[in-house]
Amino acid sequence: MADLLRELNELRKGFSYGELTTEPAMTAEEIAAKIEEYVEAVDQLLLKGRRVRSKGISLSERRKLAHLISDVDAEFVVLIGSWARGAQSADSSDIDLLVGVSAATQCPSVPRMHIICLSEEELAGRAREGDDFVLWCLRYGIPLSGRRRWNSLQNLLAGAPWPFSHRKFDLASKQFRYALDLLRMGDPESAQDELKVGLGHLARGLLIDRRVFPLSRPEVPDQLRSVGFHGLASALDAAATEDLSPEHIEAFVDLGSDLIAGAAKIA
Repeated sequence: MADLLRELNELRKGFSYGELTTEPAMTAEEIAAKIEEYVEAVDQLLLKGRRVRSKGISLSERRKLAHLISDVDAEFVVLIGSWARGAQSADSSDIDLLVGVSAATQCPSVPRMHIICLSEEELAGRAREGDDFVLWCLRYGIPLSGRRRWNSLQNLLAGAPWPFSHRKFDLASKQFRYALDLLRMGDPESAQDELKVGLGHLARGLLIDRRVFPLSRPEVPDQLRSVGFHGLASALDAAATEDLSPEHIEAFVDLGSDLIAGAAKIA
């Protein structure tokens, strides 16, 4: 990069004094591409040093991230979820990543990393449809590579609709049914997992209805309390941190189902 900058400076002086005697070694497009590569590399180093490290990702995990960024042919790699918000639990929170790839590219698998792959076309389409996951990523995601491309994609937010809550309520209802089915099969542990997912969908739907954009999973209970859903907030906390009895699981399913029914009446 230093050689390129020296050459550009010589060209600048030549143009200024009318003494340009040789053609540059690269075309304007090639020079622009080199500068773009350099800026991207600097951005990547700054982002990994300033933001990712400050959130407590271990050295081994940073190495995995670096390998992922260098090995995958991706338009962008974006940190999402609780790690992007600085709300993660270091012991239990997977590192969530959104990776921009072509439709034909296989999504990589890395231990302790939850990787979601989308093409730019898929991301743009889902943003236009009001998909709350994609809109969350565009609002709060931290680019680890492809920062300029990601910043450009964030322009989609301006024309995107507010997310639709009914999708979240439909998903919550399905998870509650799964939870009850698993209870009948004698598997309360798996039932609690389904309950936790269902309560999360329900919480997001209720927040969306109140024009509150849901943040990361650990932050949602406090958001619920801020709009008056104290019982659901407590249920969400309990499902995430306690071993629930079958009776508690059934009670929380009933609570969730009642809230969905109430939301349907208001709609």
